[in-house]
Amino acid sequence: MSEFTSFVVAGAGNLGVFIIQELVKLKKQGKIASVVVFTRSNDSHEKILRLGAKPINVNYSNPDQLAHALKGVHCVISTLAVSAVEFEKEIARACKAMEVRLFVPSEFGLPKIDHFGSRKDEVKRYIKEIKQPYAIFYTGAFSDLIFTPYAGFNWDDGKVRIGGSGDQPASFTARPDIARYLAYVLTELSAEELENKIFLIEGERISFNAIFSGWEARTGRTLQITRIPRSELEKESPANFGAHLFLEIDNGNGTVGAPEETNLYYPEWKPKKALEVLLG
Repeated sequence: MSEFTSFVVAGAGNLGVFIIQELVKLKKQGKIASVVVFTRSNDSHEKILRLGAKPINVNYSNPDQLAHALKGVHCVISTLAVSAVEFEKEIARACKAMEVRLFVPSEFGLPKIDHFGSRKDEVKRYIKEIKQPYAIFYTGAFSDLIFTPYAGFNWDDGKVRIGGSGDQPASFTARPDIARYLAYVLTELSAEELENKIFLIEGERISFNAIFSGWEARTGRTLQITRIPRSELEKESPANFGAHLFLEIDNGNGTVGAPEETNLYYPEWKPKKALEVLLG
């Protein structure tokens, strides 16, 4: 068995469900002992049970209940929403009190780009202040989630809309690949190799223009590309995350870090490239 055998995942949403699936696979293989999922109501219990994990209702504002739920837990992975900063701090506080060996905050995404008003830096500062061992994972944009009509990518109609030049590279990783990497390193690396470390991963580092060219080459179709100039992006409110994201990528902040520092520790990890995710 690995050094960490008892896991809790806080949240079973967009990313959490994939992490739960990977941990349950390891449990079935006998590599870990338990996978518990914290929820705030019974609504998701059936889904969690179908995944093979154990759901537990937790009031994150109740320190005693939270501490009791963390008894004997080795590693807590938070996938809570960006708005759940106070809940994350309560989880971190309880982890410290119950001597949980590792806390993975709900960071993910890109190190230099975040939602307007996000207080995630608060969580990072707090876990360092209380000296709770942590591991942070930066993954880039979720390639299986970002390229949707809502975000301006209507592939069926052959129409896409982006901000900026589209020439700057960005990091993209599909959620199943993120979950696979996370589950692997959390169970294969030693506590010393994990504690207070930042992990940088990407399925692919590629520009929007390169994705568009590749899509056209693979499908034999021509895309109608609408480009919002930088001058318009700069006028948008910081609360417009789409405009903010395109502007920051155009500024060169769309990658997780230096290429030589990415995708370490898991040589067999073969994540899908952006076009593989888009075209299947």
